[in-house]
Amino acid sequence: MRFTIFISLCSLFIFSCGGSGNSTQTNTSETVNYLPSNLNNTQLKLSLTNNNEAIIKEDLPEINSLLIHYFGNGDLLYLQTEESIDWQYRGSFNYIAQKDNNADITISLTTGREYKLNCQFISNDSGTCDTELEQGIKITGNFTLIDNIRATDFDFSGILIEELSFISSITGITYPYHIYLPPNYEGSNQSYPIIYATDGQWEFHRFAHAIETSNKEIILVAIEQGPEGRRLQDYALTGSASYMAFLQDELLPEIEASYRVDSNNRALQGASWGGLLVRHALSRESNHHLFNNFISMDGSYFHENNKYSELENTAFPSGSGLAAKLYLSGASIGGNNNVVQRYKNDIEARDITHLTLFYQSFNVTHEQVSRPSIKDALLKLYPE
Repeated sequence: MRFTIFISLCSLFIFSCGGSGNSTQTNTSETVNYLPSNLNNTQLKLSLTNNNEAIIKEDLPEINSLLIHYFGNGDLLYLQTEESIDWQYRGSFNYIAQKDNNADITISLTTGREYKLNCQFISNDSGTCDTELEQGIKITGNFTLIDNIRATDFDFSGILIEELSFISSITGITYPYHIYLPPNYEGSNQSYPIIYATDGQWEFHRFAHAIETSNKEIILVAIEQGPEGRRLQDYALTGSASYMAFLQDELLPEIEASYRVDSNNRALQGASWGGLLVRHALSRESNHHLFNNFISMDGSYFHENNKYSELENTAFPSGSGLAAKLYLSGASIGGNNNVVQRYKNDIEARDITHLTLFYQSFNVTHEQVSRPSIKDALLKLYPE
């Protein structure tokens, strides 16, 4: 009896502990997560596998075998293809990571078109996507996800002339500056539109990259602020009067004696504090014809608004006109968009004949607004 019980207990113990040679073991492994946390500053290049003929729609770039979704800062999106590499087709995107390495990317274009990319990641930077652009137009393909090329790493076809400088006898300041010449400059005899950009210490490569990738034949002169913090004095009243004299009487004649410039197609650009300089330049244009295009990006129009308004009252009395284009952009995430809109409304209320005004708000921060603004301004001010 004792022997039988002992054998039974041992058998029970061996069975419960998995000691039998006939028992099986289950192996489990976790699924590797390939989904990115966000898509900011990346490109999703979708090589189509089901498209046999070109997709041609008014609000889309011509699509053949490649569709590129260029994701910028915030929720900014651009569409490009092998036939269309500029920045015309813009919108926003919303990225939602799902289970099992699936993700949904909702695309909303400024034209009102909306579609959803259903993507399956098979690695950190590749997978498949499908979508229906509209009823009856479905596309599928394999994608690669890459980081956007930084402007400083871009292989320019145009000419970059860097680390020049000008000593101003008017302000007493030495201003470093940089020049971009379009790819065809040396092989032609034509004169080119020119943009004089402030804050060249930050904006030169970014602006030159936007010009070249937008296929615009424009000369760029990007002027640095000079000593640290000098921009606060030069770009705002009353120091901006001396800075405008430096541009008009010193720098512009120097540049335009050296390069083939269309003097009837000049632009002045400024961002943030530089937007104040653009505002001042516009108000003096009726008496000092210098620029035709004015580009202000998230201008700091909270600063001494009444003083600038007084200048504009004098410059633009009732019935006045000015043959020029003004581009204004604002950053809606903690930026200056509200005061930019106030300035826009004030200019519109003045009813200045022959002045064309463009305004665009971007869902980005103040620090992020330059990149989309540059691209948008180039498309609107230089449509050809």
